Amino acid sequence: MPYLISEQVKDAIGGQKIAAIGYSAFPRDVEGSYMPCFLVGETIAKALSSFNDVKLCRFSHQSGHIRAAVYSSGVQLSDNEEFIAFHVSGGTTEVVNVCQIDNYYKIDIIGGSVDLQAGQAIDRVGVFM
Repeated sequence: MPYLISEQVKDAIGGQKIAAIGYSAFPRDVEGSYMPCFLVGETIAKALSSFNDVKLCRFSHQSGHIRAAVYSSGVQLSDNEEFIAFHVSGGTTEVVNVCQIDNYYKIDIIGGSVDLQAGQAIDRVGVFM
């Protein structure tokens, strides 16, 4: 299976070189943050990294959401630059203070909700679409 997936990725990127494989390893960058569902992505990422002989980069699910939002916004951040982000995903609705340090995000929760409704609504709309 990993070989077949690796071949599919090579076909999908049209012969361009893969520089690295990144994956969400855990929900948040805090000790004890763990969900077994992340093991599937880890397994596939390790296989793709191995078959393509490229660097493997692990990060948190939360960091991935924030990085995707920053990337798609076109904003260029400097080291030690701070900003506030809203993380609404699945069962998570949080307001976080983010500081970029050496291409890594230090994330501190500064607010949020105790219910799961907003994140669940977004997930269900996404699945429906």
